[in-house]
Amino acid sequence: MQYIIHFDIAALCVIGTILTMYLSRKGYSTVSGRIFVTLMFVALFAAAFDIAGAYTVFHASVVPRPINYIVNSLYLFSNTVSVIIFYVYVLSITKRKVEEEWRSMYCRVVVVVEAVLFMFSPFTTWIFYFDENNVYRHGALFPMLYVLSFSMLLLSVYLIVRYRQTIDRAQSVSILSYVVVMVLTEVVQILFPRYLITSFAMSLMLLAIYYSLEKPSDFMEGNTFCYNDRAFYDYMTNHIGSSNFTVVIVGPENVDYLRRLLSDAAKESLLNGLIEKFLVVFGQKNVFYLHRFHFAVLTTGDPQETVIDTFLEQFPEDAHYKDIEVSLSYCFRILPFPGVATTIEEVRTAVDFALRQEYEGERILTLSENDLKKVTREVEVLNSIRLALRNGNFKVYYQPILEEASGRFRSAEALLRLKDPELGFVPPDEFIPIAERNGLITQVGEFVLESVCRFWKEQNLREHGIEYIEVNLSAMQCMQKDLPEWVMGTLAAYDVPLDCINLEITETAAVNNQEVMGKNMDSLVKNGMAFSLDDYGTGYSNVDHLAGLPLEIVKIDKSIIWKACEKPASKMILQHSLRLIRDLGMKSVAEGVETEEMVEMLREMGCNYYQGFLYSRPIPETIFCCFSMNTAFPCGSAEPQTNAAGSTPAAFAKKIKKIFKKLLTNRKKCGILSVY
Repeated sequence: MQYIIHFDIAALCVIGTILTMYLSRKGYSTVSGRIFVTLMFVALFAAAFDIAGAYTVFHASVVPRPINYIVNSLYLFSNTVSVIIFYVYVLSITKRKVEEEWRSMYCRVVVVVEAVLFMFSPFTTWIFYFDENNVYRHGALFPMLYVLSFSMLLLSVYLIVRYRQTIDRAQSVSILSYVVVMVLTEVVQILFPRYLITSFAMSLMLLAIYYSLEKPSDFMEGNTFCYNDRAFYDYMTNHIGSSNFTVVIVGPENVDYLRRLLSDAAKESLLNGLIEKFLVVFGQKNVFYLHRFHFAVLTTGDPQETVIDTFLEQFPEDAHYKDIEVSLSYCFRILPFPGVATTIEEVRTAVDFALRQEYEGERILTLSENDLKKVTREVEVLNSIRLALRNGNFKVYYQPILEEASGRFRSAEALLRLKDPELGFVPPDEFIPIAERNGLITQVGEFVLESVCRFWKEQNLREHGIEYIEVNLSAMQCMQKDLPEWVMGTLAAYDVPLDCINLEITETAAVNNQEVMGKNMDSLVKNGMAFSLDDYGTGYSNVDHLAGLPLEIVKIDKSIIWKACEKPASKMILQHSLRLIRDLGMKSVAEGVETEEMVEMLREMGCNYYQGFLYSRPIPETIFCCFSMNTAFPCGSAEPQTNAAGSTPAAFAKKIKKIFKKLLTNRKKCGILSVY
């Protein structure tokens, strides 16, 4: 039979071109890349031996039979081994290790079985043979080659499906396409044996993989010769736990300042200059660019001597771009491996933690296992927040606020609580900052406002004497230009009047986003919304700024209240603050009120509202409805007086505690899941 070898010749050209492009590039060497090169060489040999085999088979009468056996055995062996190497390649991109016992054993068994079959084929005729007329024939076990090849391809498909979450869509499509094309090619090859198309089909699939999975730019930072963060994590995946080394993360202290000061062209110029200097000083194989002007430098020696001291000697503290001079002060975060992490997930966590650390004057910091535990806890809480947003683990609690003039609870502050099935109760001062850092605070804020609106509509809180509910706005929410539309839209969806919700903003949020915040506040105030300034006395407040905001209420932070009970100077500051708030036409709320003595002091100073544990802790909706239907507290005098129900404040507090205790005892009957 005369074979058509044109496809094999084309395959040699395609694979040769891919190899030339791949090997000529200067890029990061990955495990999958090295396996890919091996696969291309084997495919190249298979195409070459296929051409040679076609010639020797056609001229079997003149070609010595041993040469015929050797050439055809090498083709069939390299062709089937290429499928095994492809399977190993799939293992590498799914981050599975071929060294795992069962995978390693299976691959070795397949290779050994094939080698034995080919070695003894001239004597056994199991795979192929030449009859007495020198005609090439398939042996009885020749179909086993197809079985072995198909089994490896099916295992590759299993890996892609099983570990699809570890790879992207492009990788999945490329691998599955390779499998489908190779299977169809084998079928066509069986039906039309004269056309040698297997190597050509493989060359086309290798070309597709080269452009979709093995792109040189994937592991390089832009058009530079510096490895990027993807290369860094690939390196860590292959070396973590197997060797001892240290990663030093180097970056400027004033990153945010640089990003605001410099234009895009200036930032690119500065970055390219830093990359060039890093590569010269530390060598390409040891430097990885992470992001935001931060680099990771690898060292096996003392990080102080090999990296930090060298850096401080070689790198200038000033950078120039045209007429701009930038002062650079660098900080260093030292991560010893495997001490600080033993898995790639822990590595990512440790690096993320190092990049987010506030420098606060400490230029050199070595991360420890305790630091990793902190960030691991943060990851757990972050996952808990995401789960809570999906499954409703968040609960809104309400802390009543007592009005001095009437002696009744006229409002309450909505406070978010998180109870995770595994972590238990997570305090707000822990999960709120984590939600802010990870961009979830807006979703959390939406949940709170919608929960408050739903609660107001269902319970008609005005009938309970509640005039409004205070809802906190985060700094990120304050920056949203569509804040008025979102707030008014949410309240309209639940048919809640705007004067039933009072939005609390912090001093920091008001100062940092004055322009956007001012426009948002003006828009909402014009439509009937009221604002409160929360935690007054802990931020950047000044008289001019306070007077310039359309505020209705100012809430005095509990730290100011407590200090006033201990120090005369602090008491004087509190008194003047309350007078200033009153003179500006605003009302005041004292937070953290816990004793009758605090109440008497604040009453004398003219405080309008009290909020604190003296009256109630934050309570769930069910208890709040019962709590708000209470009799009046005495007001206007420091002396104990009886109210309409004939009880003093202390007696009423004891009564409330009894109600709490009874509700806790009978919470199942009341439909209360938990009380914090």
